[in-house]
Amino acid sequence: MKSNELISIIIPAYNAERNLTRCIDSIISQTYRNIEIIIVNDGSTDRTRELCEEAKKTDERIVIINKENGGQSSARNRGLRDANGSYICFVDSDDYVSNEMIEKLYNLQKEYDADVVEIAYTITKGSKGMKLSKERIDVYTGHNSILYNYLMNGMKKYNSYPVWTKMYRKNCIAENSFCEDVIYEDILFNFQVLKSISKYVVSNQVMYFYCVNQGSTTRSKFGIKNMDAIDVGRKIRNYTENSGDYMLIQAGRVTLARRYFMCLCTMIKYGVDDNIDAKFFVYESIDNLRKNYKLLMKTKMALSRKIILSMIVLNKRAILLLL
Repeated sequence: MKSNELISIIIPAYNAERNLTRCIDSIISQTYRNIEIIIVNDGSTDRTRELCEEAKKTDERIVIINKENGGQSSARNRGLRDANGSYICFVDSDDYVSNEMIEKLYNLQKEYDADVVEIAYTITKGSKGMKLSKERIDVYTGHNSILYNYLMNGMKKYNSYPVWTKMYRKNCIAENSFCEDVIYEDILFNFQVLKSISKYVVSNQVMYFYCVNQGSTTRSKFGIKNMDAIDVGRKIRNYTENSGDYMLIQAGRVTLARRYFMCLCTMIKYGVDDNIDAKFFVYESIDNLRKNYKLLMKTKMALSRKIILSMIVLNKRAILLLL
């Protein structure tokens, strides 16, 4: 394929020696060749830097940035500052992608003249999944429609929230950056970007492979940092409440309620840190879930999650006994 425009791919890497080479190899092998591979070594203490330097010897498109540890958002922001491409993609160092992913995203952008384009992902422990045999492409236009569909598609198991399933027109994210020292930053970053664009295109083709990391924040005991999910949900809810659009207002309320539900599930499954007032948070969460129960049950959330939601809403005291 003829590759005219430079696309920057930003990889934040912290102590990523286990999977980094696999990640880099999948990007080096892209059928779309005119790419800039920016690896941001975020103060790693293992062999990450060495692996980056070894990879750079084999491919001159690799750019290495070494910085003090500041977290994933800090690394992404640094990559954005140094990116030269007309389009921006993100890949996490634990994951890998289909060889055709960048070409697919670029073709979608050109075909629909979209500001943000997106493919689908699957969760894996190492083996590649299969592409869907029949492609479906959804085209969203108009600010409120874009935001509504982004938020409601976030209710699905394989949701719309990650930045690593997307390609962004660079000039559409020039005024945006990732909130640092915050987890669940993808949701807020995308929301800020999508507020100001004209067209958002989504393909259901699975081309990104998200690898489960047992030590990730989302799979650890519930602590203060997990409260970021509620703060992010409130910011989105507050914006949508002032939109004047009934459907978008509903989507904002559902988004915050889904954050409460996610936090409760984490508490039940992994336990709670001692510095969390579990009783207060459980009561606050269930009060919100009861107010928005009917809205949540109408979303694309998996049936198994809806069953859990119903059990939580009906058994406030039982939840406290489990913690």
